Amino acid sequence: MSAERIYNIDQARGTFASRLEIDVDAALAANGFMQQLQQVLKPATPGNCPVCVRYDAGPACAEIVLGPEWKVTPGGALLDRLSGLAGEGRVRLIYPDTRRVLTPTGPPAGAAGLTTTATEPPFLLHESELSRF
Repeated sequence: MSAERIYNIDQARGTFASRLEIDVDAALAANGFMQQLQQVLKPATPGNCPVCVRYDAGPACAEIVLGPEWKVTPGGALLDRLSGLAGEGRVRLIYPDTRRVLTPTGPPAGAAGLTTTATEPPFLLHESELSRF
């Protein structure tokens, strides 16, 4: 086996992730979430990965891409802190070139292995499955 380059998981995230998405509902946003989000993101800046807050207040929804000064290096510590702030399953790294999504908490309930269906991206790969490669 040969390789041109070997990455640890944080290096791979920083190199290949093209977007960090955080789902926020109205109840979470009403409790000072944005101020806490700034405190969590600041140590991970500057970076190359844009941050998108996906706000859902029932009938009103929006995707808010934070400015370039908020681009982060999406390491494991940041993902853990964001999951603690926003809640389990509400933080995702997006890899659009391969259409892969990695969540820091593992597969969603009912998912087993790689998932390929017409309604999901062609590959849904969870970090808990990286040992298989």
